[in-house]
Amino acid sequence: MTIIALFMSVLLQLTAAISALWLLKASRVRLAWILISIALFFIAIRQVLDILMLLGLNISEGVHAVSYWLGIATSAILAFSVIQIARIL
Repeated sequence: MTIIALFMSVLLQLTAAISALWLLKASRVRLAWILISIALFFIAIRQVLDILMLLGLNISEGVHAVSYWLGIATSAILAFSVIQIARIL
């Protein structure tokens, strides 16, 4: 059941990432929407790693470290993007 939920979450994250790119045409803060799309893609990657671990695949410590750094990068990207969007409101 957990794998199904994670798989659905990955699909929703990718849908959100693509939708964020569609907003480029209608927005004055294109960089922010590009970065939000990248952050959502990073979240999807981390969830795919979670799925692989639940399936019993051995994930190296290096991949775990990359996953943690992706989480930090995602948070930084989202913070920067929200600040950029807030400036025009």
